[in-house]
Amino acid sequence: MSRPLPALAISLTTLLALGSCTTVGPDYHKPTDNLPEAFKNANWPAAPAPGDPYAAFRDSELNRLLHVAEKNNQDLAAALARIDQSRAVLGLSKADQTPTLVGDFAGAHQLDSRNTNMPSGGAYRDYDARLTLNYEVDLWGRIRRQVQQAEANLQASEADYQAALLSLKGEVARNYLTLRSLDREMALLKQTADLRQQRLSLFQSRQKTGTSSGLDVARAETEYQSTQAEIARLAQRRGELENALAALTGEAASTFTLATRVSDGHIPSIPGAVPSDLLRRRPDIVAAERRLAASNEGVGLAIATYLPRLTLTGTGGTSALDASDLFDPASVFYSAGAGLFTPIIQGGRVKADREQAEARFREALANYRQVMLEAIRDTENALLGTRTLEQALASQRKAAEASQRTARLVRVRYDGGLDSLFEVTETERQTLEQERLLTQTELARQLAAVNLIQALGGEWKAAK
Repeated sequence: MSRPLPALAISLTTLLALGSCTTVGPDYHKPTDNLPEAFKNANWPAAPAPGDPYAAFRDSELNRLLHVAEKNNQDLAAALARIDQSRAVLGLSKADQTPTLVGDFAGAHQLDSRNTNMPSGGAYRDYDARLTLNYEVDLWGRIRRQVQQAEANLQASEADYQAALLSLKGEVARNYLTLRSLDREMALLKQTADLRQQRLSLFQSRQKTGTSSGLDVARAETEYQSTQAEIARLAQRRGELENALAALTGEAASTFTLATRVSDGHIPSIPGAVPSDLLRRRPDIVAAERRLAASNEGVGLAIATYLPRLTLTGTGGTSALDASDLFDPASVFYSAGAGLFTPIIQGGRVKADREQAEARFREALANYRQVMLEAIRDTENALLGTRTLEQALASQRKAAEASQRTARLVRVRYDGGLDSLFEVTETERQTLEQERLLTQTELARQLAAVNLIQALGGEWKAAK
């Protein structure tokens, strides 16, 4: 007997080769980003080595929280699930590049009616085993475009995950650094409250002996109670930050605590260079560029969808009235064929679909350019903040030191009877204000470093 299956296989191979020759639609070319050669708020010539920028804060607790957040944050878990969805879509798209093979085995026992125009003569059995092969020849690159679009969307999802991780780490760092700054402020206020309580007790004792007036006691109590009120306000703010960190790290706020710790907040140095090339690694820029590529593939898809499609079909198997005859060569059957599907009247759908795809590409291009502009803006702002806050911090340190010297001198003059309690109290208030301003400026400088990390996509190592 003849063997048609090898001939069919040869025909399939030939058509597979023919089907890979043409791809309709525009080829993708990554647009020029027009990044500046240098930032106006940075004047460094050399590029830094990539590294973990948050290690520059030298805080093991911060590093631990960042690790826990990356592991347990639920928004990040959702972003990871979206990557899995995109990967599954890519798998489905790639499946269209390969033939489908379906196996079917059926057995039936049938009794036909004898009271019909064509009586069959009674009961009979029928057994059938077959394989069916279907394959669409990708004549115009529709399936290739579909796969490339899915690949670009997967890469965009992966970049979205990195953007979410970058944002998460920034939020953890901001909340944590602010909390530690409040610890330092509250420590200053508690020291001041202790001194003011001692003074209040002293004036209350003196009032009993007639050596102090009720006015002195009232003033001392006002200063003491106002300090206690400010401590309570900062404690509320600290609790809110602690609860925010709980949510960011995937823990319940009811069971999450961070012990108070007073230490000098280390201020990392900005890198010795901030090349504009770092911006190309920002995940939001990568995601926007990959979505632009995906929309370009969509234009080709819109064109190819309305071109003729060639489908090859082959079926082969055995069929017999008795199961024991299924392997008899005489029971073998096959069929092979091809079908051509082509749209004829579409009522303007072809033109409309293409125009829609092209408009989506223009939208993606505008989004990409806007993300690039915002990245440059963020970096310039972050560099400006680090530079100006460095200057502000140096001046504020001098102001705090001068205020402390003034307070010591006024205290000496008060003990010598040259100044009144009002001068002492006012000088202490100014000193406390300057020390709190110093703590707040240190925090602002730390947060500026976090902003720079975010602006550069988390890709710089602090200068040593």
